[in-house]
Amino acid sequence: MAKFERTEKMIQNMTMDSFGSDVKMDVKVVIRYSGSKLKAYAPELNCYLQFPRKLREYGVEFVCDCTEATNNGRTFYRAYKGTIRDDTNEVVA
Repeated sequence: MAKFERTEKMIQNMTMDSFGSDVKMDVKVVIRYSGSKLKAYAPELNCYLQFPRKLREYGVEFVCDCTEATNNGRTFYRAYKGTIRDDTNEVVA
């Protein structure tokens, strides 16, 4: 795993991918249950977000950059690829 480094190119790509929407950086994410499913919850945003299933393990915390997305009029956040890191600041996805 590599240490996380937010490059200028990454910021430009993230901004372009979410043009016209919101970008949040260094968002704490906690994996918790919603009903019987494990989901990624961002307390700072007060919402669940799209997050890789392979990383969902109850109680584990991550930090990532998130972009706002819209699908059929429904707004949600998605963890931006390449920014999901563990407590040692290592990129995990």
